[in-house]
Amino acid sequence: MFPLACAQCLTIASGSGLAAGPDKVDLQQVRADWQGRLRRTESMFYRLVGTATKLKGTVVDANDPDLPPGVDVGDGYPKEDYTHACNVTWLFDLKHNLFRKEVEDQSFSVPMLIWCPSFKVEGFDGSHFWTYAPKDGRNSSEQCPNRHKVDIAIQTDHRTVWNFTAFDQPVLMAHGLFPLSGVFEHRNLRGLSVDHLTLQSVGTARIDQRVCWVARALPPGSDGAEPGYDQFWIDPQRQSAVLRWERYFRGKIYARLEIDYQETAHGWLPRGWKTTWYKAEVDPPTVVSMYRTIVEELKVNESPERSEFEMPLKPGMLILDKTADYRTYRVAADGKTLEDFRPRNAPPPAQKGSTYTTLLIVNGIILALLGSAFVYRCILRAKR
Repeated sequence: MFPLACAQCLTIASGSGLAAGPDKVDLQQVRADWQGRLRRTESMFYRLVGTATKLKGTVVDANDPDLPPGVDVGDGYPKEDYTHACNVTWLFDLKHNLFRKEVEDQSFSVPMLIWCPSFKVEGFDGSHFWTYAPKDGRNSSEQCPNRHKVDIAIQTDHRTVWNFTAFDQPVLMAHGLFPLSGVFEHRNLRGLSVDHLTLQSVGTARIDQRVCWVARALPPGSDGAEPGYDQFWIDPQRQSAVLRWERYFRGKIYARLEIDYQETAHGWLPRGWKTTWYKAEVDPPTVVSMYRTIVEELKVNESPERSEFEMPLKPGMLILDKTADYRTYRVAADGKTLEDFRPRNAPPPAQKGSTYTTLLIVNGIILALLGSAFVYRCILRAKR
């Protein structure tokens, strides 16, 4: 359960009307503070514990294409607000552009209309971005059989955009990293610094009696037009710590963070936060889920071993490589070598380009037949 005392420390005042005088916001200080946070960080480890709440009727509705035929979900699922544990562990090595994320969560099975356990590890080892979903009780139950056909998937680079969400922003912002919507260069983590942001002063506001500077971040090269932007409520007295963050899409709020801080030997770092997700396509946007998170443990600059970011290979595991024609491999007895794997009676893998070549041949034959028919008709007409 989410500790009550910690839940109370996350309650941040929502009244934050902007005051006049955006000229009072010192964007140079903000940039300097955020650059300092990144400069002081070579690695960071966060162990997070908390809960996720999915609001009534927000997970599945009658239009879901995965619903079994004839199933009437009424006003949608869940039937009541549903809260479950959500624990995350983050490990970053900014010096070598490595990361690892473990997520213990629950997922909703639409065909069965039940909640199922979910455990996933994703990481980047300097070469491959990979996902590991263990075939054990962490991903299955009596009602939910394990649905994963392989143990590890080697992902394409664009998958990292899905790996980092609003939930993760406090960890990243606390150390000077600011990925915008749809932007995450995992091969150059330090490239996510404030230097790639276009910052605009918005005004000042108060959160829990603390005067905050409010600034807006636009995507690189943006002139402030739609579709989206990030907005920050910044505490200038705490190394420009971000007390609140909001993401907007086409003028409507998409996600919000409310962050509580603690003073550490490495500066002001998060103690916990609340993440609120909105359904932005309705007017006005409505809340669909809330996450409450406490930082149970954090370490900074402790030089993690490179092996902590590598794929957890074991003999017999199946590896799906999505970057190489979706080939499947089996880990050999030495626990390192990857061998080509095909299920019994499966056809041999198609050679690269073979499908395209076959289509060309078929099309060529069809065109030749049509051409022959046309010539034949012309000859018959000439004879007449």
